Amino acid sequence: LNNYTKSPFFLGILSINLGVRSLITGDMTIYYFIPSIPWELLVRVEYFTVVIGISVFVLYQYNLFKEHFNKTVLYIVLGVTGIYTAVILFSSAYFFTSILDYYLIINGIFILYALIVNIQAIIYKNESAWGFMVAFIILMVSYINDTLNAMEIITTGYFSSIGILAFIGIQAVTLSAKLTGAFRTVEKQNFELTIHREKLEEHVKIRTEELEKANTRLKKMTVIDALTQIPNRRRFDEYIDTEWARLKRVKQPMSLVLCDIDYFKKYNDNYGHQQGDDCLEQVAQALKNSVKRPGDLVARYGGEEFCSVLPNTPTEGAEKIAEEMRKNIQSLKIPHEKSDVSEFVSISVGVAEMTPADNNKAAELIELADKSLYSAKDSGRNCVICLSGD
Repeated sequence: LNNYTKSPFFLGILSINLGVRSLITGDMTIYYFIPSIPWELLVRVEYFTVVIGISVFVLYQYNLFKEHFNKTVLYIVLGVTGIYTAVILFSSAYFFTSILDYYLIINGIFILYALIVNIQAIIYKNESAWGFMVAFIILMVSYINDTLNAMEIITTGYFSSIGILAFIGIQAVTLSAKLTGAFRTVEKQNFELTIHREKLEEHVKIRTEELEKANTRLKKMTVIDALTQIPNRRRFDEYIDTEWARLKRVKQPMSLVLCDIDYFKKYNDNYGHQQGDDCLEQVAQALKNSVKRPGDLVARYGGEEFCSVLPNTPTEGAEKIAEEMRKNIQSLKIPHEKSDVSEFVSISVGVAEMTPADNNKAAELIELADKSLYSAKDSGRNCVICLSGD
C-alpha cells in the first residue's frame, strides 16, 4: 500500500500536465481565451510540459517499483531535466528548441532503463508490473515516434499526447483497482481486528471474573475454618475489635459466648479422629443456626472450642442464646459413651457481657468469658454460666 499512496499524486500531475499541453498544441485552444499571449511564451510552456511530464513520469515509476529502481538513475534523470528546465526558462526559444533532440536522446536511454525496471518487476511478480508494461509500451511507441518526427526522420506527426492519455488511463484503472483492493484488505483486517478485540475483551472479562472468584475464594479461605466452614479465629479477632470500637461510640453492650465440647479428647480416643471431625462439623453448624441476627458471629475459637460475638446484647439475651446453643447440641444426639455427663455429645458454655469504654478492652471481655467457661466446667459441665463486667 505504501507504494500506491504517492503514485496517484504523480498520476494527477501527469493529467494536469497533459491538459495544459493540449491547450497550447494542435489547435492552440488557449488563443480563444488569451488572444494576445506571446508566441515565445507558448513555446516555453509547451517545452516545459515536456520536461515536467518526463520528471513526473520518472517519479511515478520510481514509487511503483522502488525495489528495482536505482536511485542514482533517478537523480541523473531529474538532474538532466532540471538543467533543461533552466535552459527553457532563461535562454532564447531558438536555443532551447535547437537542443531538444539531445534531451530526447538522453531520455531515450532512460526509456530503455525504465523498460528493464518494468521487466524486473514482472519477473518478481509485482502486482502493478503488467498494467504498467502495457501502458509503457504504448507511451514508448508514441515517444519514439515523436523523437523521430522531431529529428525529421519521419513525418507521421506527434502522438505523445495520445500515448500519455493511454498511459494515464491504464494507470488510473490499475491504481484504482489496487487501491480498492488495498482498502478492502484494510477493511477486512479492521473487521477481523474488531472481532479479535471483542473476543479478547470477552476473554479478559472471563479471566477477570475468574480472578475475582479466585480472590474471593482465597479471601474466604483466610477467614473461614476449613473443617467446620464457619469463621475462624482470625475472623473472630478482626470482628470483635471492629464491633468493640463501634459499640464504644454508641455506648452499647457486647456479649461473648465461649463453648467447649465436653470430654472431646475421650470422644476422639474412642471413635477416632475422622468421627471427631464429623462431630466438630455438626456442632459448628448447630451453633451457627442458634443465632438469628446478621450481626451475630459464630466462629471456631480453637480445637473443640467455639465462640459467638453478640453485639448490642445484654447478659439476659446472651444467656438465652447460650442455653439454646446447649440444647441444640444435645438435640443432635451424637453418641458419646465415654462422656461423664451425658450419653450424647454436650457442651459447656461461658457467657460474659461488658459495655465498651475508654477504661476497658475487648481482651478483658474474652478473659471474662473464659473464666465463665471454666466455671461451667467446674460446675459439672453441660451447663451455662454467665458473668458480667464493668
